[in-house]
Amino acid sequence: MSVLVLVEGVSDRGFVEGIAKRVGVAVSVRELQGNRPDKVKRLIEALRAEKVFVLKDEHRYPDAAEHVERELKNRAVVVRVKCSLESWILIGLHAEGFETCDDPVKRMREVLARKGYAKVVLKSRALYKRLAEEVDIERLKERCSAFREFLKALTGR
Repeated sequence: MSVLVLVEGVSDRGFVEGIAKRVGVAVSVRELQGNRPDKVKRLIEALRAEKVFVLKDEHRYPDAAEHVERELKNRAVVVRVKCSLESWILIGLHAEGFETCDDPVKRMREVLARKGYAKVVLKSRALYKRLAEEVDIERLKERCSAFREFLKALTGR
């Protein structure tokens, strides 16, 4: 089965690729770089995947996920990430207890500096793929309903 996951940016792409690899699911991940449902529709039609997910952060544009969901009309599963994927990573690294929206990127910088990643580019595909290998998936499933639902739909279990 072909699985397509559409994400907001390059770092999100790395994280999803890393998680998919860990759970043994082959996925194609593409970056949206914006909140344009018309672009999402074109990508879905062009790539012809059997299963499509759209991951949308709700911290900056809380209505964007709802808008995309409405426009797609069951063509894809829209996963509403309460804050951002950074909040998922922080929980998975045991740096936060629950999803918070204060400033997850700033918090990520602090946590990564303590882990020895002080001189890396924060928003990079390679870093987020590496972090996907380090996160505690069971903790994420327990504390993030959106992650749990995404993983369940992705793996079928």
